[in-house]
Amino acid sequence: MNFERFVSRPITRLAHEITEDDRIVSAGTNLLRLITKDGEKHTFVHYEEVQTGDYVVYLNEDDIYHCSREVFLERNVVPEAETTEEDDV
Repeated sequence: MNFERFVSRPITRLAHEITEDDRIVSAGTNLLRLITKDGEKHTFVHYEEVQTGDYVVYLNEDDIYHCSREVFLERNVVPEAETTEEDDV
């Protein structure tokens, strides 16, 4: 088997950074419901503890998932976070 390198297409993700104002409640096994301060509700999948500063990523109505802050910042351009991290150095 020969493995080849392929460049991924750049995409834009829809995501919400979890804030202290958001409420998160259980919605089943590996499911949580995010309730924003504006009253929006989104059920999403998670496989690790969800914390303030993490992200909920929306791909489509059937694919909404939790992404840790660390992983999200590694894989996406987040201008505010990049400025904050540089200031800490």
